[in-house]
Amino acid sequence: MGVVRMSGGLIIVFTAASGTGKTTLARKLIEQDGMLKASVSYTTRERRSDEVDGESYHFVSSEQFSDMADRGDFLERTSIYGNKYGTVKREVDKIISQGKDAVLVLDWQGAAILKDKCSNVVSIFLLPPSLNLLEQRLENRSMGQEKNLSERKERASSELLHGVDFDYIVVNDNLDAALAELAAIVTAERLKAPRQINRHAHIAQMVTKD
Repeated sequence: MGVVRMSGGLIIVFTAASGTGKTTLARKLIEQDGMLKASVSYTTRERRSDEVDGESYHFVSSEQFSDMADRGDFLERTSIYGNKYGTVKREVDKIISQGKDAVLVLDWQGAAILKDKCSNVVSIFLLPPSLNLLEQRLENRSMGQEKNLSERKERASSELLHGVDFDYIVVNDNLDAALAELAAIVTAERLKAPRQINRHAHIAQMVTKD
């Protein structure tokens, strides 16, 4: 498939190992920047008690997910621990058509697929301050349940190796500092000449030749 060119907006992808704080940082960045909007992924995973359908994820059955895949609805889709996740093109299109930039939280495989297919992806990899701290966070999340904990630790360590493939790396050592760095990245990407020309007709008139 060729590169999908979505004029106007950016697709900002956050990726990190579980427990690094990517979802929290993405949410806070969206809260402080009115031109950002989350693209909600679809998943076959069971909904947790603190999750809201349509906000955390769109929760669907395996059959529904397969039907969507057969129709070509997904820009990218992956499978993690037996659960399927996918980004729907119309969700991203809708955000960009509103003049906003889409924010997605994906694993490294989904980010790689999206970056290969779309021309306006900005990929950001979040790192923990240390591997030991990441493992502690995963242990705290397990709440004494050892099921899949060793597998999650191994996966997290493996995921860190893919940071070099991303446009930016931000270390989440201090939440406010990391948030400021993310905001700076978004601003810098918006100010790149091709995007400024694409967004603003008066700039195009001034800097392009007849």
